[in-house]
Amino acid sequence: MPIELRLLRCTLALAEHKNFVRAAQALHVSQPSLSRNIQDIERRVGSQLFERGTGGAVPTEAGKIFLAKAREVVARSDDLRREMDLLRGLEKDELNIGAGTYPSAMMVDRAVVRLVRAYPNIRMQIHTDNREKMLPLLRKRELDLAVLVTNEIEDAPELHITKLNQHKAIL
Repeated sequence: MPIELRLLRCTLALAEHKNFVRAAQALHVSQPSLSRNIQDIERRVGSQLFERGTGGAVPTEAGKIFLAKAREVVARSDDLRREMDLLRGLEKDELNIGAGTYPSAMMVDRAVVRLVRAYPNIRMQIHTDNREKMLPLLRKRELDLAVLVTNEIEDAPELHITKLNQHKAIL
């Protein structure tokens, strides 16, 4: 049962948007094409992955299992592509950083200044928001790294967490 990455990306987009039209727009494909791709992958795995209804497309139990593994495969594929680009000297000179409001003010701003001085051609996007908004971006790999307060983050085996020194605040 070979499954192409594009089909995995289709299922992930549908799970994220819960709507065929919006998922198709996000993938820059037609809605009928996305529908055929979802039907194709459901046929290949031999199980319905989404319940379709007035509330949109919701993953079935089999779909939840499939999506968890699909996220891993797509993330590893993206990591492999990036590593190969780095080896060939095709570094993008781009860095997407996420930071919680407190860490941004306390340490990220200064670190970014040092990074830009050391690598003046680097392009950075810095997203500052609360942890609840940063974690999904990090999990979808829209951020390369994030500096967040981690004391309430549930078990996250897909993330590599490095603890930094504690900074105490006085309010």
